[in-house]
Amino acid sequence: MTAVIGVDDIKSGMVLTADLFSPGGRLLMPRGAVMGEKEIRIAKIWGVVEAEVSQGPEADGMGLGEMDPELVGIGEEYAERIFVLSDLSHPAMAELKRQCVLDVLERIGQGEDRDRFVRSSLAEIECLGGEIEDIPSSIEEVVDSEMELASFPAVFYKVIEVLQNPRSSSACLAEVIGSDANLSARLMRLVNSPLYGFPSQIDTITRAVTLVGLRELSILALGVSIISHFSDIDPSVMDMKIFWKHSIACGVIARILSAKKQGLSEDRFFLGGLLHDIGSMVLYKNYPMGMNRVISLAARRKRPPHEMEAEIFGFNHARVGGAMMEKWNFPRSLAEMVIGHHEPAGAINRIDSSILHLADIVTYSMGFGGERAGLAPCLSPQAWEDISLKPSFLSMLISQARCQIKGIVHSFLNSTD
Repeated sequence: MTAVIGVDDIKSGMVLTADLFSPGGRLLMPRGAVMGEKEIRIAKIWGVVEAEVSQGPEADGMGLGEMDPELVGIGEEYAERIFVLSDLSHPAMAELKRQCVLDVLERIGQGEDRDRFVRSSLAEIECLGGEIEDIPSSIEEVVDSEMELASFPAVFYKVIEVLQNPRSSSACLAEVIGSDANLSARLMRLVNSPLYGFPSQIDTITRAVTLVGLRELSILALGVSIISHFSDIDPSVMDMKIFWKHSIACGVIARILSAKKQGLSEDRFFLGGLLHDIGSMVLYKNYPMGMNRVISLAARRKRPPHEMEAEIFGFNHARVGGAMMEKWNFPRSLAEMVIGHHEPAGAINRIDSSILHLADIVTYSMGFGGERAGLAPCLSPQAWEDISLKPSFLSMLISQARCQIKGIVHSFLNSTD
């Protein structure tokens, strides 16, 4: 029996009855290849949506109605708390809620304490607050204060120079990156991670620049440098591992989404996702009591935290992040993408910010939420319309992203969990 089935339904032992290509037209496997765990993983990494196979009907998979009702109830309540700001009647949000429930059930099945999903941290969060330290008078004050304290290594600024100089060569970038052993090692792990899925090991920076591209690798180098820099925040103020896992997940998802639109640089979207909440981190680092008040009010009033930031500070973390990226001389398009990710309908480039906006929300359905208040941002219907996807695509998007995130987290954070 021959059938075209979704990549999630491919099982070991199935045989391809047609050549398998990536969305970009690259031949991944020839007709007649037997699909095993490795082949299925490669197909997902490269963004394959479906394949023509034999000896395998579509996998039925258990629906929520066939699972333990008690566990489904726990998952449903948890998902409704996470997406309390959202219109769950919207088809995309209904699917993300379903994916969130499935994620909870899988994690409980893997041994996570179910009480973690039953207990709501909102009561504890609602009590946060106290005396608020001096409120900054402007975004410029926040950014200038942070930049005065910043002590990026010299290689960071050299990479920016390479990125800005139209005459820069691959050899020039390889020399700059090669001068910093820590940056080189992290970039090599990243290039050899599932983010790229190259069929063979890349063992030199020069080879990495050739394969990934000068501009793309420069952008990745900047992202790695920034993560290395922001490592001194008090854990009681912000759990940096949770923060960066959310940011990495957002970057991976934004990168996958951008590949669905012609003419967009996938690596630019990865960095946009990686840095979309950099302004939030700066505010937590310098104004922790003010940010505690933000999440306390957001939890009590069921309002998006970025709106409460604007009420308390006069601006939100997206604008702080965009202003910092401009100070770092990042491409203007990156700063604009970050500035608009909570309000994409009014963004300068709606498609860019809409992609980042959706990626941010999807992370919550996967258990990578970044807000301490635990509230996923509200989906902009206009953003969903601008991206023009079908809700059924979200399942494949999440599946593909999961295949990449773990390896990339290890590349950036030296973490195996």
